[in-house]
Amino acid sequence: MKPREFFPNMPDEVFEIWLAPLIEGKGWPFKTVEDDLQATNWRYVLGIDFTLRQWIDCTWELIDINLPQSKFTNGSISMATAIVGNAAYGKLTDTANVENTKERFQSCVSYIKEHGNIPTPIILTRINDGFSVMDGNHRLAAILFTVNPLDIVIKAWVANINLTIV
Repeated sequence: MKPREFFPNMPDEVFEIWLAPLIEGKGWPFKTVEDDLQATNWRYVLGIDFTLRQWIDCTWELIDINLPQSKFTNGSISMATAIVGNAAYGKLTDTANVENTKERFQSCVSYIKEHGNIPTPIILTRINDGFSVMDGNHRLAAILFTVNPLDIVIKAWVANINLTIV
């Protein structure tokens, strides 16, 4: 199977924003939907709590996220905070030291200052304690750093994953 075939329900925009650049850089090691995601570095991209089968079967919706009224997981908030600390204040963190963090963050900040919103939707999953960011941590950090979050609504693609599939 080709990588795109693993995600029949995923909107093209989501695939192009999130997975296509990573597949180009990391390669795609999977041959079947039963391959073990957890035995690869892709577990960090697709989530340590999910299987390939769950991603194949999930549904998607494009929603508006009203930042002050939306709850993000502690992990997503910690990541956004670490990105701001690293990119804006030079703090070294365990989670935000990815390649080009400062440049990616500053690019998002510049875009937001000019346009008043993020350049592309963020990619989320909905889990018990809120939204978890799968892609868009730099965009989320930049919007929270740049504008008053009480006044902002952003677009997000949300994966509705069936957590009962094993």
